[in-house]
Amino acid sequence: MIIFISKFKFYNQVININTQLYSLFKENYKNELYAVSSSSSEEDLKDTSFAGEYETKLEVHFVKLEKNIIDVFLSIFNFRVLKYKIEKKLNYLDFNISIIIMKQIKSDKDGIAFFLNIYNTDYDEAIINSNFY
Repeated sequence: MIIFISKFKFYNQVININTQLYSLFKENYKNELYAVSSSSSEEDLKDTSFAGEYETKLEVHFVKLEKNIIDVFLSIFNFRVLKYKIEKKLNYLDFNISIIIMKQIKSDKDGIAFFLNIYNTDYDEAIINSNFY
């Protein structure tokens, strides 16, 4: 299950996170680990890639969830994001970000696939990065 928090309802949704998590995970929600990450419409524009620029927090305990949500949200103002926006001639005062909260599950294998070469932007090449434990 995933919870989205948009910038327009950020404060109210952080306050109501307890209710939202309870509705998804019932009585065990305070014992779960969560991943807190971001999503932005700027991440995959034609000439930009914000991959890795915004913060992601893993293995977040419920008692630290609010702080980590705020940390991820505030990463829109970190130096590398602002520098990248200036380099790409984007308005650094305009931001569009959502915070995603996911129940984190333990896995034996994980990975990510890019359907273009992220190093040279060749759409005829794919990159797959994986880990096995």
